[in-house]
Amino acid sequence: MMSREIKFRAWHPIKGMTTTPILQRSDYTGTVRCDGFDKEGNLLQLDLMQFTGMKDKNGVEIYEGDIVYVAGAGNCKVKWDECHAGWIFDNKKEAYDYQEVIEGIESIVGNIYENPHLIKCA
Repeated sequence: MMSREIKFRAWHPIKGMTTTPILQRSDYTGTVRCDGFDKEGNLLQLDLMQFTGMKDKNGVEIYEGDIVYVAGAGNCKVKWDECHAGWIFDNKKEAYDYQEVIEGIESIVGNIYENPHLIKCA
């Protein structure tokens, strides 16, 4: 049976930083360990970004909310699409599914939190 790696990173909107990983599933116990707390034990309000299971041509992991450069499509935001139950690459003009862009995923150029200007409005 094949398994996929389930992990997240998070964006802290006030501190303006990402932390990796924020949640990690234990392969041995099945429990989830959460690192989303500060030193005083206060819960941090974080925006979670799920690992897509994909990597760019440089081997860098692609997460939800990343902006990737796709040959032929330009900069695209990576997001989950409920209607298609899969990851899509949206460049504001058109949305592509993974099978349409798999060979063209060049590199991660930013994310929607730090670099929203990289996705141009149509």
